[in-house]
Amino acid sequence: MNRDFSPPNLDTMPNNALKEILNYLNIKERSVLRKVNRTLRKAVDNNHTTVNVALNFWDDSISLNLDGIGIEYSVEDEDKCEIQVGRTSKILDSDYVETAMNDLGVHFKNPNTRIKNLKLNWEFSEELFDILVRILRTFFDELTQNGGSGFFVENLHIEDNDGDNIGQVLTMIDVNTITSLRINCDGAHLRDEEQFLDLLQWQRVRDFRLIGDVEPPNHILNALRNVSFFHIDQDNDNMEVTFERIFIFILTVLNQSDNFEHGQITTRNLDIPAPFINAHLILGNVSVSFKQNRITMEKYE
Repeated sequence: MNRDFSPPNLDTMPNNALKEILNYLNIKERSVLRKVNRTLRKAVDNNHTTVNVALNFWDDSISLNLDGIGIEYSVEDEDKCEIQVGRTSKILDSDYVETAMNDLGVHFKNPNTRIKNLKLNWEFSEELFDILVRILRTFFDELTQNGGSGFFVENLHIEDNDGDNIGQVLTMIDVNTITSLRINCDGAHLRDEEQFLDLLQWQRVRDFRLIGDVEPPNHILNALRNVSFFHIDQDNDNMEVTFERIFIFILTVLNQSDNFEHGQITTRNLDIPAPFINAHLILGNVSVSFKQNRITMEKYE
C-alpha cells in the first residue's frame, strides 16, 4: 500500500532532533539558518552556541575571526567600507565599524552565546581601544537590560599593557564564566594592574599567563592566591625577581592557597644565589625547582 510521506522539514522536527543538528553547525551556518523563518531563528537563539572569537583593530580596519572564519572590514572611501572574506570582497555604503558591529550583533545579542576563547588586540592604541569598547558596550548594555550579567567568556586573551583597559574589558564579562586570563604586553611593562586585580572577575580566574614585565612584581604575585595555574614570562631584562621575594611569595601566598597547583616564572634577570641554582626544595606544601632563568613551583602532596 502506497503512503504519502512529507519530506523532512527542519522547522517541524522534534526539538531534541533539531538541537542535535544545530550542534554540528558552525557559527556561519547557524547565522544563515536563523534567517529562514521565525521558528528556526527561535531554535538557534534558544540553543547554547559555543564560539571562538578574535578581534584585531588596526588603523582604518577591523579583523574578525569567528570559529576560523576570517572577515576583514576596512575603510574604502568616505561612508564606504570593504568587506573581505577569503578571496571574496564587496563594497558597502556604510561605516566599517558599524558594519562589523552589525555582524557581531547576530551572535553577541543572543543571550545563549558562549565564547570559549575571546582574543582582543588594539595595537596598544587608545583610539582603537575606544572603538572596541564602543562595540562591546553596545551589546553589553543590551544584555544587562534584558537581565543578563555580561558576556559568557571562558578564556580571555588580551594584547595590551594598560591595566585600566584590561579592567574595562573584564567588567563586561560574566563573573561566573571566566576561568582563564592571558595578557601579552609585547615587551612593555604592565601598568596599573590593580585596576583589574580588584575585580570580582579576577577572583574567578584559575589559569593566568602574563607575557611581559611587571615592576615591581609584588602586586601580581600577591594576587595569585586564587589561581590554580600561572606562568609569568618576562621577555626582557627589566623585571628583577629576587630569591627573597620568591621565598616570601611561596610561604605567604602559595602555601595559603586552596587552589594552587602549578606555577612558573621565567626571567633573564633572576637573582638566585649560585648554591641554589638547579636546587630542589620543599617549602611548606610547595615543591620548588630553581634553574638559571626559571622557577617552577608545584603543589606538594
